[in-house]
Order: sequence, then C-alpha cells, then structure tokens
Amino acid sequence: MKKEKIRRVLMIEPRPPAEHVFSRAKIPRLGTILLGTILRSQGIDVRVIIEETSGPTEEADLKWADLVGISSITSTIPRAYALGDRAWALGKIVVYGGPHVTFLPEEALAHGDFVVRGEGEETFPALIAALNEGCSVKGIPGLSYREEGRFIHNPDRPLLQDLDILPIPDFSLIKGWNPKQAVVPVATSRGCPFACKFCSVVTMFGRAYRFRSADLILEEIRRNAFQAKHLFFCDDNFAAHPARAKELLTRMKAEGFRTSWSTQVRAESAFDREFLRLLRETHCWGVYIGFESADDQVLKAYRKKQNQAAMEKAIQAFHRHGIHIHGMFMVGADEDTEETIRATTRFAVRNRIDSAQFMMLTPLPGTETFETLERENRLLTRRWELYDGSHVVHRPRQMTEVELQQAAYQALNTFYSWPAILKRLMKMDIYYSYIRLYGKRLIKRAKDRLDNHRCWLAENFLDQVRVQFGPVWKYRGVRRVALVPGNATEVYQTFIVTFLDRLGVEVISAPARPEILQSLKDKVDLILVPFFQYLQEEKKRLSPAWEQMIAGIKEKLPEGLVPVKLPVDLHKESLYRACVRVGLFFSSNREKIRRAYWKTYQKLRPQLISEMNSFPEGPSL
Repeated sequence: MKKEKIRRVLMIEPRPPAEHVFSRAKIPRLGTILLGTILRSQGIDVRVIIEETSGPTEEADLKWADLVGISSITSTIPRAYALGDRAWALGKIVVYGGPHVTFLPEEALAHGDFVVRGEGEETFPALIAALNEGCSVKGIPGLSYREEGRFIHNPDRPLLQDLDILPIPDFSLIKGWNPKQAVVPVATSRGCPFACKFCSVVTMFGRAYRFRSADLILEEIRRNAFQAKHLFFCDDNFAAHPARAKELLTRMKAEGFRTSWSTQVRAESAFDREFLRLLRETHCWGVYIGFESADDQVLKAYRKKQNQAAMEKAIQAFHRHGIHIHGMFMVGADEDTEETIRATTRFAVRNRIDSAQFMMLTPLPGTETFETLERENRLLTRRWELYDGSHVVHRPRQMTEVELQQAAYQALNTFYSWPAILKRLMKMDIYYSYIRLYGKRLIKRAKDRLDNHRCWLAENFLDQVRVQFGPVWKYRGVRRVALVPGNATEVYQTFIVTFLDRLGVEVISAPARPEILQSLKDKVDLILVPFFQYLQEEKKRLSPAWEQMIAGIKEKLPEGLVPVKLPVDLHKESLYRACVRVGLFFSSNREKIRRAYWKTYQKLRPQLISEMNSFPEGPSL
C-alpha cells in the first residue's frame, strides 16, 4: 500500500452498458457527489466524473488521483471493475461503493483494495483518514478488505440518523457540469417501510424513514435548483410523510419556486387533495409511480400493497390536477403470463399514462428475489451488464425465457406505437408526442441488442432440453412413442398424450408389464416415463423409487427400445414450461408447441384445475 498521503481523490460513476429510458435526462446519483463534497470540506482535492454527463474516464484522470472511488449499481459494475483494474495497474488505491458491492464485497475485492458497504458518508472519510495517518482500518465499521489473503468484513455501520449533518452537494465538482442543461437531484429522505421482494432499498437504507429538515432542503434548492433546467426529488417515496411533504411544498410556494420538478410517489398519494393542489401550485411536472403490474395476483406476490382499482382512481386524480404520470411496470413474476403482461399494457394505454417503461424483473443482489432465484438455481447468468431491466436473466415460471423477452418488447412497442403518437399529436400534446417518438426510436435502436439476447435465451433453453434428454437426444424428432404412466395421475397422462398427438406424435399408452412392453418392438421408437414432482419435499422421497422403476422397465424392454425419464417439477415450474421442453424433443417449431399446449389446456382445463387444487402448495399450469 502507498505510504504517501492521499491528497487527490477521483470519484467515478460509471456509464450504463447501453442507452436507457433516462439517458437523455442524465440524472446523476447523489452518493458520489455527496462524498466528494465531504472530502473537499476536509481539504482533499476532489474531481467527480459522472460518465453519462462528463464523458468516459480518461487515463489522465486516473493518473491524477492518489485514490479512485467508484460507485456502481449492478448493471454498471462490469464497467466499474474495468476502471478499477486500470487504476490498480497504475498503482492507485481503489475503493468501491454502492448497492452491488455492498452485497457482493468479495467479488469487488478482486478488482480493488476496499469496499465501503452501505451508506458511505462516514466510512469513506474515515478510511482516507486512517490511511493518511498510517492507522489500522480494523475499527472502521462498514468496511471490507483483504488481509494476508483473507477477506475481512468489519461489522456493519449503523445507519446515519441525523441526515442534516450532511452537507449540501456541490455539483460544480462534476466534470462538464452545466446546471442550466441538467436535472438536479435532491434527496429529502432515506429508507422505506415496505417490503417489495425485488427491491434492495430496505437492505441498503433500512425500513424506517429518516427525513431531512425542510430548512436544509430549501437551502439546497436555493443553492442548486433555482437555475436548473429541472429538479428531481429522488426519494423512493416523496410523500412518505404527507404532512412533512405538504409543509415543504407550502414553503416552496411561498418562496416563489418556479423551476419545474418531478418526483417518485406511491399511487395512494393521489387521494390527498391538498397534496395534489400543492403539486400543481409548485409547478410539479409529473410523478413517477411504480405500478409494477395491473394484475392483482402479481401485485400481491410483489407485496406492493396496492390493487388495480385503486391505481386507476389514482391516475384519474393526478390527471385531473394536470400532473403527468410516468408509469413503471415490471414483468416476469412467477405469477406473470403472457396474458397478464398484455393486460398490464392495456391498463397503461387505457388509463392514458403519459410515458411508461416495461422492465424485466431483475434479481438484484441484496433482494429477496435474488436470494430465491439463486437458491432455486433459476439465474441464467451473472453477466451483470445484462441486469439492467431490459434483459431476461432468470427462468420465469409460466413462460419460457424467450416468450418473456418478447412479451416485454411487445409491451413497449404497443405503448409507443404510431397510433399512440398520432393520438397525442391530434390533442396538440407536442411534448409527449415527442416523448413517445423518442421511446419508439429507443426501442428501434435496442432491437439488434435484444434480438441477440433472445437468440442466446433460445439456445440456452434448448441446452436445458439436451441435458434433460441426455444421450437420448440423438433420437430427436421420432414420431412413435409409448407412454408408461410412471407416477402421473390419469389427468396428466391424458394431457401428455393429447399434447403429443397435437405435435403429430403417435402415442401408445402402455402399463409397465413385461408382455406389453415386449409387444412394443417395431411399434414405437421410445418409451416415455413421466415423473411428476408435485410438492417440494417429494424429490428425495420419490427419486429412488423412480430410478428403480426405470431400471425395472429397462430389464423388460426388447433390445433397441430406450426408456426416457421425463421429470416434471411442478413445484418449481409450470406445466407449460415442462411441456415446451418435452415438445422441443419432437419439434423445433416453438409456435406449434405453444399452440399444442394451449389447445390441450383449453380442452382439459376443468380437470387440470381440479387436479391442481388438490395440492396445498399450488402447482402451476
């Protein structure tokens, strides 16, 4: 480690891996700027590079610094590690911060010296002070590092309770900053009492709200936002404490604040008429609302504590007060189907939401969703640049990966369609006509990238099928099979036979009796033996019996016939996904397989639903 004192610190916020919905807005995250402001107040020479605003980090920037601090989210972490590696090669001290490395610090320590976990306003300056004084870093809470080849994770630092001790961020530290062309973020609170499965806010900032005083917020607005192009209150829920929010807005109105602004709120904030009036009177341009879905079952699964009916009333209330809405939707929950995604798209169009994003459910480290999917071995990749909300990175339950990718893309295409743009133009809504046109162009520019990902998803899914069938894969495309019941109920046996028949496969149902199996020679090419796992605890209990059954069938078969094990885990995936995997053994036409499944499902729907309801853990169709 270098012995010279740290006098110059370069703070970097890496650019995203691809263009995204907020690329034109260029809203910097506050963490990097706030840390830079704190260090400068302590006599450190600081430069801040927000790559989306400042441009790429240059070699000269890295050479200038004694220490390089890099703050990153999951999708930007590959870029962060690349920058850290470059700085490390130049002999610089490299420190990482942000949500991704907070939850995966050991990964980051392969590319740098230290990781600041959680809130860094106290940990990061304490680290620099310890390094400058030649002291041990063992007593610094919230710090991870390596010592003699071992990973050391100091205890977590308690959350900062008094946010008013933090300075007002100095945006002039940002290379290339121009407030008149920028969106200035202002944070008035931290924390969230909700428990949405896909969100890491609670694990990062705690469940209890912590608020800044109105006096300090107003001083920050006077200093940073009066000359800005636009102000964005970047709280996760600006209206978390309604009385406090209304007090702040009342004081903004009294001071003659005229800069347009926007913020994030929950839908139910629309039911406070005084709040809506103050939004309008303080020149609020719009609100960002995480609707997530229009399906109540999906919302319940996300633990959003809202429903479609209430969301529709909220949209109407905001629109009556002239407040625009950017709807944030998420697709890919275990309860999602192609139809629920189409219904969510119709919801957005029908309720005249002004702009929208349809993002993929993304299992970010630190979330319950990530832990669940990792435990169930449903993560497709750890290529973190794909964790940007535009790419499927997990195995959905009721769709294939390709279908989910296509459904999200189609939702965007529908919302940003030419008819939608023309409707806005006919109403002389020039701004949102432009926004819709920009959205359409963004989709077009992303098409090749998403098509490549869709091809990768298709090949990856096919690889799963190859592994499932193993050496039997060489028989792919056969048209004559026998179905030995295995542990399948009568309803599922009927379903499989009907499904395969629609794919043009001749199926003979055959009990596992020697004389019957011997008679199948020259009549069929393969023996299918389905094994259904209905409940989570069944696998260990039934697998040995199933293997014994297969071995017994092999002994009874005439030479040349092969038994194929057909596992269907209805605890982890839907019958639909299982049937698609089976279907790909007999046909490469995915649309044909899809149609065969749904026609069979419609025919046997009552029996299937009755069968499903007999299992307490609710296997899915």
